[in-house]
Amino acid sequence: MNKRYLYFLLILFISIKGFAQDTVFINVHSFEEPINNVDGDGKNLIARSDTYLYHFINGNFKKIATTNLAKGRFTWLSQSANPDLLQTYCSDIINPEKNVSAKENSKFLPGYFVEGLTKAKIGNKLFICYRGTVLEYQIRNYYKIEHKSESIRSIYVDDSIRVIAGYSGIYVDSIYNVFTTTPIRGAYYSNGEVNKIGNSIYINYDNLGVYDGHEIKDAIKIHDKFKFRKLISYQQYAIYLTDFSVGRLDLKTNSFIDTLLTNIIGFNDADILGDNLYVAAENGKLYCIPLNGGKQKSFSISEKPIYHINNCIDTFYISGQDGLYKFIPNSEKTEKILTHSMVIQSLCVDKSLLFTTYKGMYLYNDNKVYEIIRNVEFNKRSMFKYDKFIYVGSVEGLYLIDWPLVKLDLIPGLTPTILNKIRIRYYKRKGFLNSCKDGEFDESFVVKHH
Repeated sequence: MNKRYLYFLLILFISIKGFAQDTVFINVHSFEEPINNVDGDGKNLIARSDTYLYHFINGNFKKIATTNLAKGRFTWLSQSANPDLLQTYCSDIINPEKNVSAKENSKFLPGYFVEGLTKAKIGNKLFICYRGTVLEYQIRNYYKIEHKSESIRSIYVDDSIRVIAGYSGIYVDSIYNVFTTTPIRGAYYSNGEVNKIGNSIYINYDNLGVYDGHEIKDAIKIHDKFKFRKLISYQQYAIYLTDFSVGRLDLKTNSFIDTLLTNIIGFNDADILGDNLYVAAENGKLYCIPLNGGKQKSFSISEKPIYHINNCIDTFYISGQDGLYKFIPNSEKTEKILTHSMVIQSLCVDKSLLFTTYKGMYLYNDNKVYEIIRNVEFNKRSMFKYDKFIYVGSVEGLYLIDWPLVKLDLIPGLTPTILNKIRIRYYKRKGFLNSCKDGEFDESFVVKHH
């Protein structure tokens, strides 16, 4: 077995594995008579029936004039010096290079595998001729998934460490390209954030834990309603956020200094701008607490819960149950940017705004919304950008998104997204309002134009 053949097998294996992980069914194309084969050259795509030849143009197959289809049942593209010139030839047998093997992509098929299937790839689209129709798939090569089937709640990454926390364990990596599958000792789950303060890594997992380089040790255990969710560094102490309170901690003695605000309805996020602490609450209000003294304020952002505060150059983008809001702290003005059910987090990247929901990830740019990842339930406070990658935690694993590839390969081909109404089930916070009910929200995007 020569080196060239081994190299070919390696490339084939990587391609198959990539398809299995990132290929999503999009459409089925039907014709007036069964299709015998498809073929593509990277730019052009054709489909052949017994009596017709079709060219894939602008998302649809169009009949094209041809010289003679009587020389064989199958038609293939010929290589040409001019990529815009469509040249074809016919044969009575399937080109082996275009054939789909039983072990290759058969898992995508709606039925069992049959011989004689052909495939073609155009850009990030894969087409398979199957039982007289053409199946269309999108190859999502701009992301991969780690820690599959685990619910990931928070990520922290810097030049020396990567911490991935979820309901199945907490993982620490020191090698950039290697994701360990063995959780560290000391904490078996996490439903809060991973925060770095000074040189220490803190894990908010009901208790407040600190990573000592080998395992997680409790710094402060749960006290009454103090189930830790987030830490923020401020001056000589830390701001803590729990489900129902916010206050200050002395991390040298691991003790509470005071409580700044409590609310039985509950809190979801906190952030600091200057000397002011802002807290997002379940009642739709944004609380402002001056940390150097002064009167506390509250701002009514929404009638529904707000989940996340995204600070982008003195502008807050606030994610909420009924949409995405913009709040200017200096002017104390609020504006609703778009309406969408269950916006749970946003992240400013370049001149765009990424936001996650319980139904997928979207990009907001120039008053338009684009779908990036469909039908995935992402978790709150689980989006983190480091280097060229965006880490996003979901109920089905950790999504690792190649942002430069998204910009170059995905975004130019996207069209603005409009979603239909859906029914979702939401639950009141256990212990205060135990009821649950179905709520119908309009998931059509309503975008304000400036």
